Amino acid sequence: MNGCDHNSCDTAALSYYILHITVSKITICPVFIYQQLREMEMELEDERKQRSSASSSKRKLESDIKDLEGQVEQASKVKEDAVRQLRKLQGQMKEMAQDLEEARVSREELAASAKESERKFKNLETEHMQLQEVIMICTLLCVC
Repeated sequence: MNGCDHNSCDTAALSYYILHITVSKITICPVFIYQQLREMEMELEDERKQRSSASSSKRKLESDIKDLEGQVEQASKVKEDAVRQLRKLQGQMKEMAQDLEEARVSREELAASAKESERKFKNLETEHMQLQEVIMICTLLCVC
C-alpha cells in the first residue's frame, strides 16, 4: 500500500487525501483517495439529481406562470366585457328613467286636462239647462 497505514489516517484532519512523509518521499494513501473519490462522485450525483429536480420544478413553475397569465388575461377580458355591459345597462336605465318621468308628467297633464274638460262640460251643461229654461219661458210667453 505504498507505505500507508490506513488505520493511522486521520480523516478529520485532512480534506481530500492524506500525505505520509517518509524519510525520502511523500506518499498518498490510495484507500483514502478512493473513499474521497466515491464520496465526491456521490455528492456529484446528488447535485445532478438536485439540479435535474430544480430544472424540472422551474419548467413546471414556468408552465404554471403561463397558465396563470392566460387566466389573468381571460379574467381581464371578462371584466372588460362586464364593465361594457354594465355601462350599457346603466345607459338603458337612464333612458327608462327619463321615459318614466316623461310619462308621469304626461299623465299629470292629461289628468289636469281631463279635470278642466269636466269643469267646462259641467259649465256647458248648466248653461244648456239655463237656456232650455229660457226657451221654455219664451215659448210659454209667446203662446199666451
